[in-house]
Amino acid sequence: MLRVVGEFDGKMNYHRSSPFVDKLPEDVVYDEKLREDAIRVTGPHMVRWTWKDSTNPSGLHAKVLAALRIGGLIAV
Repeated sequence: MLRVVGEFDGKMNYHRSSPFVDKLPEDVVYDEKLREDAIRVTGPHMVRWTWKDSTNPSGLHAKVLAALRIGGLIAV
């Protein structure tokens, strides 16, 4: 069983000109929320990060460590 699930949140999927998405931005966001809800009901803690987080390695590290602690994967 997964205890922690991480996901990078970029902006490209929400942009109408994205070559990767043939949906409206609001549909992409809605689908994302449904997917996350489906994951959450199985029990794991969700952690998300963005490009901004990636420019602060110590902050990103702290965010991931906190998720691992909440998920019971590392000692408190």
